[in-house]
Amino acid sequence: MTKKNNPKNKVTNPKTKSEKKAEPQDSLSRPWMKMRTGLILVGIASLGMVILTAWQVAPILGLGQGILRGLVFGVLIWVIFWGLYFIRRLLR
Repeated sequence: MTKKNNPKNKVTNPKTKSEKKAEPQDSLSRPWMKMRTGLILVGIASLGMVILTAWQVAPILGLGQGILRGLVFGVLIWVIFWGLYFIRRLLR
């Protein structure tokens, strides 16, 4: 009797040397965090920067200037994030 070809019993070939060398490169090019998680973290960081800057500047320059400068720093965090994101996409 002959054995039937069963896909469950197939043995996969071990990885060749070139595939093993390519594996670390692939793991470095993959994102280590999901985009949604990154956006949430950048949002929390920018909001924290707005509050911290406004709190530190308001007693010296006034509430309006404190809020304005806080918003500027919060927006700059988003500019840096999206700038680096698009530069990375262009270089890949």
